[in-house]
Amino acid sequence: MDYLFFFIYLIVFCVIINKIPFVKKAGLSSKLVGILFLYRIIGAVAIGWISYKFAPQNDYWSLHHDGILENKLLKSNPKLFFKALLPLSSDSQFNSFFSTTHSYWNELRNNIIIKLLALLNFISFGNYYINALFINVFAFLGSIGLYRMLVHLYREKNNLLIFCCFLIPTTIYFSAGVHKDAIVFGALGVYSYALYYMVEEGFSYKKLILFISSFLILILMRNFLLLALIPATVGFILSKKYAVSNTKILISFLVIGLAFFITAENFFPNLQPLKIITERKTDFDHLKTANSQLDSFELKPTLSSFIKNSPTALNHGFLRPYIWETKNIFSFLLSLELLLFEAFILIAVYFYFKDRNKQKQHFNRFLFYMLLIAGIMIVTTGFIVPNYNSIARYRSLFLPYLITPILMKLYLIQKSKNFTTHG
Repeated sequence: MDYLFFFIYLIVFCVIINKIPFVKKAGLSSKLVGILFLYRIIGAVAIGWISYKFAPQNDYWSLHHDGILENKLLKSNPKLFFKALLPLSSDSQFNSFFSTTHSYWNELRNNIIIKLLALLNFISFGNYYINALFINVFAFLGSIGLYRMLVHLYREKNNLLIFCCFLIPTTIYFSAGVHKDAIVFGALGVYSYALYYMVEEGFSYKKLILFISSFLILILMRNFLLLALIPATVGFILSKKYAVSNTKILISFLVIGLAFFITAENFFPNLQPLKIITERKTDFDHLKTANSQLDSFELKPTLSSFIKNSPTALNHGFLRPYIWETKNIFSFLLSLELLLFEAFILIAVYFYFKDRNKQKQHFNRFLFYMLLIAGIMIVTTGFIVPNYNSIARYRSLFLPYLITPILMKLYLIQKSKNFTTHG
């Protein structure tokens, strides 16, 4: 019976999604929207089944079981159900915003997911995969927002943009589970969409509501993302206000990002990026050793320590797992996808410098925003996370922001060459 309800809900969602104005304005056909949403749901079923089959103690099913328990609590004691969302526990510190232990905010992100699942269980009958349908509607809207923004930026629709926004395998797989990742991916897409259109086309209340609501979701569900979001957002806004060349834009983004990491605590005492990253690394190091464990290294909350360990962090964040160190088919596929993207990046860099003096290099300021978010989050993941399977999971959420500018650069170069040949 659960299978029947799942397919009924799936059909209903495919119809409803095509009725949402935000989706309709993307300019995609109803059939294609249904196919793209179905592709995401296949990812949701895959990660649900694989995690249940091979790692039954995983976060996805733990949250699901907690949601069932909370649903029973809501029925029996509604007051206690909602009371858990308040900072009343003496064991949790309300002001430890970025801490991962004894922090109200760290517990809140899981509490929000669990409470949401408890409410969904009234209409999903406590079925994990039906809950995944609801969660993935929001994640899908993030892809729609990213696609609408990029279509406007590049002034054209093509299959490459559809791939980058909707079809990157690891991005779909890891952002489709019943977990914070799906919410974060969706919120980041909506946030980027709202920011882009407010800066490029002007203020509107609808955009502002989307911007504020998505920002609040991000800081509640993954406040660590602020380390990338703040410098990238400020850099984009300033680069729009002060029209400068691509080189100056790049330098300004890098300077803003570095200045933020060094001086943030002078303006916001609780926001100490180097200390936050170091503490999170320590927390990860104390976890159980994984099958995909990487060599650890000592990291101190000083600029010199970060500079010293940056080659290792870059290696872990951008290059691992190596294809020869994988131990199963799952890790092999992660590595193979990464290897293909690395090849595309190298080719794009080659053509950039090859054609540098032959034609004007156009690189929209928002692409620097995307690259800075992806770069900061992937590098910090390399500093913090000590096993490559987890690195692949965290990195996957930001692959569209890293890969889209690279692949589109190659596409535009090829398009230009074809035009010159046939012109």
